[in-house]
Amino acid sequence: MAALSQVASYASGMVLSYLLNNFWVFRGKRDAAKALPGFVGSQVGLMLLSAMSIAVATHFFDAPPEMIWMVVMTLITLINFTVLKQWVFKEAQ
Repeated sequence: MAALSQVASYASGMVLSYLLNNFWVFRGKRDAAKALPGFVGSQVGLMLLSAMSIAVATHFFDAPPEMIWMVVMTLITLINFTVLKQWVFKEAQ
């Protein structure tokens, strides 16, 4: 159930994340239409990674799901920013 909740919450935040990252964080350094496929691909991949990590961790570790979620999402957030900066919204050379 925790993994399904993670998928739902992550998917609902993708649209807002794209808009804020494209127009505010990375200030439109790359054409929005060109960045969209990479953004969607990276977000789906990270969503699956986070859901799988939460599912595995809650199964194998006797820790509160909230604690596991905090650890997993901290790591996913760092990975996400790096992927968006270095690949998705990287300025065209």
